[in-house]
Amino acid sequence: VSTLSREQSVDVRDAFVKGIYGRLFVWIVSKINNAIYRPRGTTRSAIGVLDIFGFENFNTNSFEQFCINFANENLQQFFVQHIFKLEQEEYNLEAINWQHIEFVDNQDALDLIAVKQLNIMALIDEEAKFPKGTDQTMLAKLHKTHGTHRNYLKPKSDINTSFGMNHFAGVVFYDTRACGQVCLAPKYFISINLLGILSPSILIKCPYHLMLASPTISCTPTLDLTSSFPSSLSW
Repeated sequence: VSTLSREQSVDVRDAFVKGIYGRLFVWIVSKINNAIYRPRGTTRSAIGVLDIFGFENFNTNSFEQFCINFANENLQQFFVQHIFKLEQEEYNLEAINWQHIEFVDNQDALDLIAVKQLNIMALIDEEAKFPKGTDQTMLAKLHKTHGTHRNYLKPKSDINTSFGMNHFAGVVFYDTRACGQVCLAPKYFISINLLGILSPSILIKCPYHLMLASPTISCTPTLDLTSSFPSSLSW
C-alpha cells in the first residue's frame, strides 16, 4: 500500500478514467468491425463512407489540433500519392506520351511531424519522458532542432510559447502550454487493484480481460499519444 497526495490521487484517477475510455472505444470499434465483417469472395453490396478529419485552426491550438491536422496531412499525401505520383509513374513505365502534371507535395511536412529522425512527435515524446520536462524545454528543443526547416515557423519573440507549422492547408500555430497539458502530464500506472474493484462490470471486464485474467500483472502504463497516433494513420 502506497500513500498518495491529493494531487497524485487526482492524476491516478484521471489516468484510470482515460484508460477505461480508451479501451472501451477500441472495444466498441472491434465489435462493429466484427459485426460488419464479410469474408473475401462472398457476394455483398456495400457503400463505403470515409469520415475525413476536418482541418482545424483556432485562436489557441493544442496537441489535439496538431493530431487532427497531422491526420489531414496524411490524407492529403494519400491523395497525392495515388492521383499524381503513382499514375504518372505508370505513364512513364508504359511510355505514354503525356504532359507532366505539376502538384504540391506535402511529404516534407509529414517528414517533419512524424517520419524522419528527431521529428516533432519524437521530440515531444522524448521530452514527456523526462521527469522535469516542461512546455518551455519542449519548445526550446523544437526551435533548436527544426528552426531552419521551411515548414517550421519560429516566432520572432522569445516569450512566445507557440511554434508554427506550414501545413498544405495553411499556417497553424500551436501553443505548447496547451500541448504540455496533454503530452507532459504526469504518467501514472493503472493499478490492477482499481480494475479489480470494477471487475464485476461486464463492460470493464471485456476491454481489460487479458489484464484481469493474469495474476502476474500488477499495473499497466497509459499509452503515449505521440507514439500511438502516428502508427494508427499508416497506410
